[in-house]
Amino acid sequence: MGPAELVRIYFSGEVDLSKENDLFCWTGCLLAFGGCFRKANITAKKQNCFSKSGVMTKGSVKFTGKEQMEVATSFSKTNQFSERQHKVLFQTVRYSAFCVVTLTRKAMTLDRLPGGLKAPLLCYNKVGGQQVALTHSVFDHWLRDKLKTAGLQPELYSGHSFRQGAATLAFAERMPRNLVKHWGDWVSDAIDEYHAMTMEQRLAIPRLVSDSMAASVEARQ
Repeated sequence: MGPAELVRIYFSGEVDLSKENDLFCWTGCLLAFGGCFRKANITAKKQNCFSKSGVMTKGSVKFTGKEQMEVATSFSKTNQFSERQHKVLFQTVRYSAFCVVTLTRKAMTLDRLPGGLKAPLLCYNKVGGQQVALTHSVFDHWLRDKLKTAGLQPELYSGHSFRQGAATLAFAERMPRNLVKHWGDWVSDAIDEYHAMTMEQRLAIPRLVSDSMAASVEARQ
């Protein structure tokens, strides 16, 4: 899941940001991709099961001026004892529908869950108007519906695809491995599972072999 798929989902998947549920779920997509976050950081596994699950809360967000936002998490599969905070910075995007800083601000004003800063950052309105924490299943269902409407294959994607796509994009743009590792909060070499090389990168060694062979032949002539 990369920028091209996100753009297609928004324009062809009929995402309507005037609808609160679309706003919350779309903001979740952009947070997951832009922060290389795990799905467990974005959505709750079950209702009322987020106090120690690593799900972002309103208190996780800090706006640092008009153009930046910092999101902190203190629990994940690599930080199960909350010994540290993992912080990710976001920069504004000039297209408001794709600006997670702008959309997060808006989502927070529409989040009516009790609990103050300890309340989940993203929620969902059930039929009847009751607002609840956004869960894995609700988010995945929303995503599959938008993917199908956009003409993409839902079975090829999940809530975890954003993290994979973010890491793949970073590697494709030749970001340093240690920077990508820090960005996605990896502590092991599992990061390499997300290093889906581009065709250009895969051709690097064959081209080296070809050029070296040709150079050796030319040197002998």
